[in-house]
Amino acid sequence: MAIVKCAWCGKEKEVPNCRLKRQDRFFCNLEHKHLYYRYAKGTREVACEVCGKKVLRTKKELEKAKHYFCSRQCSGEYRKKRVTFSCDWCGKPVEYPESHADRSECHFCDAECDAKWRSTNIRGKNHYAYNQIEVACDQCGKVFTQKISRVKKYKKKFCSRNCYDEYLRTHPISEEKRRMLRRTALKTLSTYPRETSIEKAIRKWLEKEEIYHIPQHVINNKFCVDFYLPEHNVIIEALGDYFHANPKIYGKGLISLNDIQRQNIGRDKSRFAYLKKCGYSLYGFWECDIKADLDGLMATITGLKQSKTKLKTT
Repeated sequence: MAIVKCAWCGKEKEVPNCRLKRQDRFFCNLEHKHLYYRYAKGTREVACEVCGKKVLRTKKELEKAKHYFCSRQCSGEYRKKRVTFSCDWCGKPVEYPESHADRSECHFCDAECDAKWRSTNIRGKNHYAYNQIEVACDQCGKVFTQKISRVKKYKKKFCSRNCYDEYLRTHPISEEKRRMLRRTALKTLSTYPRETSIEKAIRKWLEKEEIYHIPQHVINNKFCVDFYLPEHNVIIEALGDYFHANPKIYGKGLISLNDIQRQNIGRDKSRFAYLKKCGYSLYGFWECDIKADLDGLMATITGLKQSKTKLKTT
């Protein structure tokens, strides 16, 4: 006779030596054999935490659950057990189910105390979403915090807009880089045009009159104009009152200009001078005039209606 262990419960028993060659596993009884082959490996018996009754739980159930019960009734009885804690914010006593007591390190009497505690303790580096690191400003050398995604996206780091502007003044970009940026900007404007309401009004007028026009046309790889009429060598620009600073509304004795408007005025002057020097007939229409009398403005364009061609737009 040989002594072996039950593959299900581990209890020892005696079996004839001849069975050792024929069998790999041994069981105390037929029930344990059925249990072994019925359930997955890792299944074992556990005691109900209320009544002590033995119940079977699979390996996944053992890993997932912290408490084991034989029935819903025992589960409900266990949940009725209460534990008293002190509110971590105001100190007021508060009761929690014993099954929930170990779910959190902190306990609060209501949502208001919870929010106050979080606003004081879970902030800055203690916040779960905090993902900033310390970097040095490339202009002044000041150390400040910045998001990791922004650090990876940009090669240069600046602590303020003033440092960024100062860096651009003291470190001018190369002419090749400037041309590349210009090409990219012009390509974006011509490929993904953002049509304003006044541009839409002019386009519909040209389509109605069947006048061949090219919206968002790039001139000499330098400027993108709103509308180009190649048969008339005409350029039409729709000028927003605010963005381009209409002199009827902004200026001396009127609404004061801001920095952006002053920059745009300078850009418009240089752009219009270049286009006129290239031989184009340039017409700039203000937003208020377009909305008031578009037909009258379009009538000022010399020879616009004298020769009509089948409508073509690109």
